[in-house]
Amino acid sequence: MELTLQRPLFSYWGVQPLTNVTLNGAKGLQDHSAATLPQNDIGQAVISFKRKGMKMRLKAFVQGLEKVSEWSGRIFIWLIIPLTVLVVFEVISRRVFNAPHIWAPEVTDYIYGPHFMLVAAYTLLYRGHVSIEVIYERFSPKVRAILDCFTYLVFFFPFCIIVFTQGIVFAHTSWSIGETSESAALTIVPAVKTVIPVTLALLLIQGLANFIRRVVFIVRGREI
Repeated sequence: MELTLQRPLFSYWGVQPLTNVTLNGAKGLQDHSAATLPQNDIGQAVISFKRKGMKMRLKAFVQGLEKVSEWSGRIFIWLIIPLTVLVVFEVISRRVFNAPHIWAPEVTDYIYGPHFMLVAAYTLLYRGHVSIEVIYERFSPKVRAILDCFTYLVFFFPFCIIVFTQGIVFAHTSWSIGETSESAALTIVPAVKTVIPVTLALLLIQGLANFIRRVVFIVRGREI
């Protein structure tokens, strides 16, 4: 029985096509000499396939990091609602009924602090932090990417790591002594101080995603 192949093989990876390969019974199946691909083409196909796989895994990893920032922003941004309600309540209570509450200013601070800190990574994801780009914008995209990597390595990561480690100590001390607020003796102080290392952890995650994107741009000349 003869079987003739008239279409290219492995064309997806760019390997040279095979045409008119005839397999004659068991003998043809055992004889690989007529159906042997060039070793160079096979090697190139495997390398190309591996590179595509690595690129996809790296892209998925970066997108996973960015999803953490995305959802942290979507969740903690809603702290603005209780903050607004509390401020309005205290203003009305103080100005209209002349009945201020001693705990209101502290609770306002304890909600406002976590609100703007816990969405810092979300803001970094969308490049919403204040930056002076008068000179920065004059450079080419590749030079800007190099400057970004430099500032991340020299300033961003060291700062975040130091504050993260000190924030852990700060929060642990607060939990261990059962710290309360000064005026209203509120017991939420340790939880509020725990926001510090959590915020820096989120910033480190997003900073790593940004750093990888800039390195890939420097190497490949295009975004990941």
